[in-house]
Amino acid sequence: MKDGTLLEGEFKNDKVHGMALVREPDGTQYIGRFSEGKRQGIGCLNNKTYQFIGRFENGQPGAKGVFEYGTGHFHKGEFKNGKLQGFGVIENKKDGSFLRGDFVDGVLDGYGQDIISQDKYYEGNFVKGVKSGIGKIHDKAGFGYQGEFRDGKPHGFGIESSTDKYVYASTDESGNKIGDALIIEGGQNTVGTFVDGKL
Repeated sequence: MKDGTLLEGEFKNDKVHGMALVREPDGTQYIGRFSEGKRQGIGCLNNKTYQFIGRFENGQPGAKGVFEYGTGHFHKGEFKNGKLQGFGVIENKKDGSFLRGDFVDGVLDGYGQDIISQDKYYEGNFVKGVKSGIGKIHDKAGFGYQGEFRDGKPHGFGIESSTDKYVYASTDESGNKIGDALIIEGGQNTVGTFVDGKL
């Protein structure tokens, strides 16, 4: 082609239709199926930012597939307009962390998991990518929390746990425990009231 684009494949009515290879001057390359000049069906697209292998719709990555970015991140699942839509996974191959769950417009929205490592994770509800609703966290030091979250932090009623201690209490927006509480430690039960984080 006049602009330097390499085009090899099947044509119909002067448009790419069927299997074809397209290599553009900037290095972008696509090999896969076309319908009336647009990428449609199974294909592989490589450019300077990412590689996508999967199904294309109306010229764009759609339905299901895998994005692989040069940063070491993989986006796997169902897509709409190039963003995760439905069940999917975002994985960082460099450190092994990943997000998994229900996505809307590329962010977790609904049930999901934020796995930082095998010993540190959050599992529960997300709203527009932020931990919110009912969930639980755990870290390698043995600390755990199960209960209500808001704006990414424990907020509301929940249960904190460590090696041999459980605290049933509510938490305010600053992270301080408030109100009546039950503490179970070493087989002993303590009932009390938190004020500004102090019992």
